[in-house]
Amino acid sequence: MYITSQVLINDITLTAERVELMYSGILKFDEYIAIPCYGANIILRFSYVGNENISLPELDELEENLRNTVGKRYSANLMGTAYQKQGLDYANIKSITQKIDSLFDIEINSNQFHKNGLDNDCAQIKSLFNLIETPRIWEMQVNKDEILILALCSGERPSQDRELKVIAGESGKIKLVFVEDDNSYRGLMKTLMLAVSQKVSMCHILLDYQE
Repeated sequence: MYITSQVLINDITLTAERVELMYSGILKFDEYIAIPCYGANIILRFSYVGNENISLPELDELEENLRNTVGKRYSANLMGTAYQKQGLDYANIKSITQKIDSLFDIEINSNQFHKNGLDNDCAQIKSLFNLIETPRIWEMQVNKDEILILALCSGERPSQDRELKVIAGESGKIKLVFVEDDNSYRGLMKTLMLAVSQKVSMCHILLDYQE
């Protein structure tokens, strides 16, 4: 699969190492996730490990610089703990991103660097799990012992035997989970687009629409 290909992993590793070298003692690379159905984006996620608490303007500047550092091949943001320290209530993330989705009719950028590879991965998932249609995959996350695939479903929730499937593929164990498409996922990507255009952190946009 493209998401576990050595070429991609090597490039992500080099990119993450460049960030960690530039922000030594401040940022630490944690993981990467792919978002096939909304722009074929791959997002690199970092933790803030600095000794001092940072303000929201400082977080905005750090995340904007982080995006510029990883370049056009990837998106990047900080992990949730940095956002929670700014007062973001993660229990309300779904309602916040649903609100953002309803308020903004904006295009989600398509990343041509990864589109063909992630399209092929989606086709492989259809074949491996004997699905009737190619799934709308929200997220692919490579964990230590498995690849987690979150696929969107509309209308009625899938039957129990489709909510969770595990299969052994060439890239190792693959877990497929169906989640309800309630527009919060699209809203999260719109949040990223707004953050990029306004040169602030995703946290800043989420806080703006937190009740």
